[in-house]
Amino acid sequence: MITFKTKNHANVMMFNAVAHELMELMGVRQIVPGIIEQEDVEQVLHTLQKAVQALPTEHDYEYYEYEEEHLEEQQEPPISLKLRAIPLIELLTSARNNNRAVTWE
Repeated sequence: MITFKTKNHANVMMFNAVAHELMELMGVRQIVPGIIEQEDVEQVLHTLQKAVQALPTEHDYEYYEYEEEHLEEQQEPPISLKLRAIPLIELLTSARNNNRAVTWE
């Protein structure tokens, strides 16, 4: 598990594989522990938002297709990387708005 942290926002915990994918999309080094300095948060946030928008949109609809196919089964639907990115985007937005750095460990 990797935990992203900044002041004025709740910590965001993610499985390593997802966190590393999002770090790659943000354009930051995938070294744990790590930091995004306060002056770089705006650019990293913009880079992540742009990368997430560029992800294929069909993943947004996987849930509904999955639910129809597995209606009687008790399996969890897959969660797209776009959805998994939302808490991190919110954390980065808070860091930007409060002039704070972001760390992860």
